[in-house]
Amino acid sequence: PCTIAWLLKPEIFTTVERWVGVETQGKYTQGMTVVDYYFLTGNKPNATVMVDVDRQGFVDLLAERLKFYA
Repeated sequence: PCTIAWLLKPEIFTTVERWVGVETQGKYTQGMTVVDYYFLTGNKPNATVMVDVDRQGFVDLLAERLKFYA
C-alpha cells in the first residue's frame, strides 16, 4: 500500500536515494534485499527508499480512498 500511496501523495513520505541490491552470492545473506544506507559499497544510488511516513496523513488517504467502496 505504501508504494501506491507514495504515487498518489508523495509529500506524506520521507525518502532517501540509496543503492539497493539483492544478495545472490551468499556473502552476507541469501536472496535478501540489501540497502546501502551509509554509502559503504561505493555504488551509486539506484532506488528511492521510504524511511518515514506521516502516519495520520497515510490513514487519512487510505480512509479517503476506501470510502468509494462503502
